[in-house]
Amino acid sequence: MRFHKYHALGNDYLVMNPAELDLPAGATLTPEQVRTICHRNFGAGSDGILWGPLPSTRAEHGLRIYNPDGSEAEKSGNGLRIFSRYLWTTASPPPPCSPSKLPAVSCAPRSKTPASSSPSIWAA
Repeated sequence: MRFHKYHALGNDYLVMNPAELDLPAGATLTPEQVRTICHRNFGAGSDGILWGPLPSTRAEHGLRIYNPDGSEAEKSGNGLRIFSRYLWTTASPPPPCSPSKLPAVSCAPRSKTPASSSPSIWAA
């Protein structure tokens, strides 16, 4: 399992890029896998998993955010901060150093409730 661990303002997240894992296209994590990976004693330990970059029709990159209990979060300020940093440090070639050039990220929760089914766009 390949992951990148980042810390931002008291939160630590694991960034897992599906392209770096040997998974079928469109595969994601189960709630049980998320709970195991995020467990501080028996897993890598984190406040959640940032699953991406994913394809998006609304932004340059899509992202799914998993809470340590296996549920999906609609958004996370520190999670987006970490994911933007991950995109910045792994870009090839590296982007010019300009905060206005950070990538846009779309967070789309997979909930079936109408209130949270619309993706939120964040310019990180």
